[in-house]
Amino acid sequence: MENGWVWILVASVAAVALLLATFFIIRKKRSLPKHANTVDNIIGEKCVVIEKIDNFAGCGEARVNGLVWSARAAFEGDVYEVGEVLVIVAVEGVKLICKKQI
Repeated sequence: MENGWVWILVASVAAVALLLATFFIIRKKRSLPKHANTVDNIIGEKCVVIEKIDNFAGCGEARVNGLVWSARAAFEGDVYEVGEVLVIVAVEGVKLICKKQI
């Protein structure tokens, strides 16, 4: 009969330990910040042109949150020079769609 109580005690301690571990894992996951460069988070952010953006020539790069992205102008006739600060209005594939902030 003594072995029965020992096993019940061991099972109870293990169950409490699992519950506590689950609680701390969930709490840690909730406190982690969202990744800064997900598509949903960068729309509306500002970016800096690091290579001339010209849709007609098919070139352009911009830096946002420390990462370099291919970039296009939101409107076909717009051309942006290196150093200009733009706002991101959309993301198409791996390209930022940018325009001047009004």
